[in-house]
Amino acid sequence: MDIWLSYRGPDGRMALAGAGEPTLTSIERFLVRGQKSGEFREFPARPMAVAISQAIDGALLQLVAHPDLDLTAFASELVTIFDLATRRNP
Repeated sequence: MDIWLSYRGPDGRMALAGAGEPTLTSIERFLVRGQKSGEFREFPARPMAVAISQAIDGALLQLVAHPDLDLTAFASELVTIFDLATRRNP
């Protein structure tokens, strides 16, 4: 993990820079469609996409660190968090 997080390519950029771009772009498009349809409130889509992506990655890291983690309950809480963060009418 330390090597992956610290690795820099020949151009000097961190290997992680842009590594998740396809995923972020996909989430961002989904969020913008939800905003345009009126399902989601107005918010900057990119930061929300990053938060969602990082929450998913974090859940996987938690599962590795804590094999007895109730992943269903953890995922359910993440759904609640992002539902409240994105819904048009709280």
